[in-house]
Amino acid sequence: MTTSGAQLDLSGGLTFGTESTITINGSGGANFAGSLQSASGTNVWSGNVIIGSSGSRLGARAGATLEISGIISGFIVRDHVDLQEAFVKKMSGWIRSGGIVWEETISEGIEMAPDAFIALFDGDKMGKAMVKV
Repeated sequence: MTTSGAQLDLSGGLTFGTESTITINGSGGANFAGSLQSASGTNVWSGNVIIGSSGSRLGARAGATLEISGIISGFIVRDHVDLQEAFVKKMSGWIRSGGIVWEETISEGIEMAPDAFIALFDGDKMGKAMVKV
């Protein structure tokens, strides 16, 4: 658990497994990307991240990457409506630059719709599932 004003700084290509769960509180202090942050290299957090308080942040310094593949919980969107415009501006830039990527499974043709539906329950898809007709 990080307390307000503290941060966990990951550097040099660290990987934390699925058994690693962290609760973060606060922004990590001045000049930090968040209370859980990647300072250098690509660092992977495969466990869960619990947002313990309003204003809690996680992120990466310039040139670093923080990959999170676990569940992020505790974030309530309606508590941050005032940040929507800034979020859309930043997120749009990250998407255009390739900084944010997502996985999706696209099945081609309406005849593939039943198989695509079944794959939702079999774990045979990645990310968002779509059928292109």
